[in-house]
Amino acid sequence: MPTPTHLSCRLPFGGFYYSHHSGLIDYAEQCLYQDTNGDAFSGSLVDSFLGEIDYSALHEAYAGQYTVELADLLGIQLTFETLTSPREYNFQTDRIFALISRADFAKLLRVALTRPSPDSPRYLTTTARDLFTSRDGFISFYSPDWRVWGKPSTWDHNQTYAVLCAALAASDEPDYLDHPHDYIGSDIVEELICHSLSAKGKRILRAFDYLRRRQER
Repeated sequence: MPTPTHLSCRLPFGGFYYSHHSGLIDYAEQCLYQDTNGDAFSGSLVDSFLGEIDYSALHEAYAGQYTVELADLLGIQLTFETLTSPREYNFQTDRIFALISRADFAKLLRVALTRPSPDSPRYLTTTARDLFTSRDGFISFYSPDWRVWGKPSTWDHNQTYAVLCAALAASDEPDYLDHPHDYIGSDIVEELICHSLSAKGKRILRAFDYLRRRQER
């Protein structure tokens, strides 16, 4: 639950369903089960290895790391709260929630209310309009005009999400969401995978390491 000094916010995140993030995880997995020539080891051994990964734990750890990287990019502090995943991915994807201090939120709000140029609308103006304008197949429960939302201290996680999106668009790295590998390297994801392995999975990983050392002799 948010405290008097913090707000709950949903983070800009593309989820794990056929996304940049799932692609990064797939690549890190491949690095773990490839030999020194870049070829996969025995298919049955690889299948056994992948079956020993606790993907729920991996996704949660990845979400925590993503929270750290996003906070560092924006120059604030975020405390990972939870990762939620839909039962089916028809209409929603995975969502990350975090806590942000009111002071840091005020900092992001100032960024979101800057103008990219004298004749352009504020970042939050265009972001709120894009996120909350009703259209075919989507009914918004929020006004697309952020100026009628009331005091920022009363905004919920969807409204704070709009501020984070706007601040990210105004940052020096507006393409962050499309290039997470620039911030969360495959070596970091490999480490997260290793921590998500069962005891059997770790034994298989040691077997991969042994086979690679033999190949180098």
